[in-house]
Amino acid sequence: MTGEGVLLDLACGDGCLTVPCAAEGAHIIAGDISNSMLSLLQERAAHLGISLENVTLCRMNALDIPHECESVDTVVADSVPHLIPIRKRYSPKSAAC
Repeated sequence: MTGEGVLLDLACGDGCLTVPCAAEGAHIIAGDISNSMLSLLQERAAHLGISLENVTLCRMNALDIPHECESVDTVVADSVPHLIPIRKRYSPKSAAC
């Protein structure tokens, strides 16, 4: 994803998706519940010489995303489903947007 639009990388971890997308100029909200993982993301970008100018790092819980409906264009949650109890995966709240 490049240019226009905002990508939400939910449970971004160490940035294996965020950092390459940032290198292409994508606007990204990179969210993870772990401050340690967000730090690793920053270290990965620095090591590769990739700017995080268009990246907003956000400590967040995947069950309580602090963004309004329709405020992002694409959501990637590659590392999330196995972390969420089955009864919460398909709640009415998650389908509201």
